[in-house]
Amino acid sequence: MFKLAYVNKDKINNSIAEEVISNETLIVTNNEKNSGEVYYYDEKGNLKQIVKKTRFENENEARLWVAKYGNYEGETISIKDKNGNWISYNVINNNQFSQVPNENDLTDILDGLIIDGGSAPTA
Repeated sequence: MFKLAYVNKDKINNSIAEEVISNETLIVTNNEKNSGEVYYYDEKGNLKQIVKKTRFENENEARLWVAKYGNYEGETISIKDKNGNWISYNVINNNQFSQVPNENDLTDILDGLIIDGGSAPTA
């Protein structure tokens, strides 16, 4: 049987070091009002992240979170824009964001693109 801990994300490592959180514990963070992240501290003492925060109310929040907690390179995150739309980004090296193009962006990019497939050989 496993245990459950509900703790601030910033206090997980200290709680493990102080043995407040023991092996085989499911850890739910309480940093956010409407969401949380989930970790499992296994029987061998490994802290494994199960659910990572990937939705942010604004770009500033996303940049602060990614800088503080790291380990986001290669992840896709969503950031709400000023109009309330969710925009997807890939986190690339040095915690930079690269916007994932949506269908309209791809149409604009490909509009007018001519692909020359060459010509068929003549007999």
